Amino acid sequence: MRTPRILSLKSLVLVRHGESVLNRQRPSFCFKDDDHRKRVDVFNDRQCPLTDLGRRQARAAGRGLRKLIPFPAQVMHSGFTRTLQTAQELLGAYPKDVRAVIPLSENNLVRERDSGYMGFMTGAEVAAAFPWNREMWRRRDPFTVVPVGGESLASMCEGRLFRFLEELQVLGDESRDISVVVVSHGRSIQCLRYLLEGWSHDRMNDELRGKNHPPNCSATSYIFDSLGRAHLQFAHKVFSKRP
Repeated sequence: MRTPRILSLKSLVLVRHGESVLNRQRPSFCFKDDDHRKRVDVFNDRQCPLTDLGRRQARAAGRGLRKLIPFPAQVMHSGFTRTLQTAQELLGAYPKDVRAVIPLSENNLVRERDSGYMGFMTGAEVAAAFPWNREMWRRRDPFTVVPVGGESLASMCEGRLFRFLEELQVLGDESRDISVVVVSHGRSIQCLRYLLEGWSHDRMNDELRGKNHPPNCSATSYIFDSLGRAHLQFAHKVFSKRP
């Protein structure tokens, strides 16, 4: 798959949302048991909020980003509650006069992976309903495997995330001296890295098998050259929670 060229930007920073209630109660693909599921208190992934720790992580990330990007041209989020709350906390670290003029916008193209039917099931329920599921995940390619009723990471790359990068072109101006912050989700960020850095299929699988998942509120930063090629500055940087 070709690597997108983005001539309109100076830099792009991808930030994973802070710790959410789902992260705390469902550390794996499904819930340990019904008690952990009830603690989430929502049955819609989109509405899951940050924990108190997640908000502190986001404020710390905001202080770090303020030094890195004193004046972002735009802050985007995926439309999920946890990314919106993270973006709001990030902006809270900026001076009032600066954050008053930074557009905060929603772009659903960078939404969370659709995990299908199993997202709100317990491990026992998954084993009963889909007894072949564990073996399928063991044998299949992690980049192209499709969760039951969900979407593969490959399809995310080939579809909506590639389109998102193409849409970034319209944000630029003649000076190209603008920076954009995107608050998204772990798998979406890995997929954007695949596209921006031109990873091979095997490299993506190595990343997924190696569990190189972006930590909550970590930042991955790129600068763009005159040809619109992305150059990685750093990946998965976690900013100190200290003021």
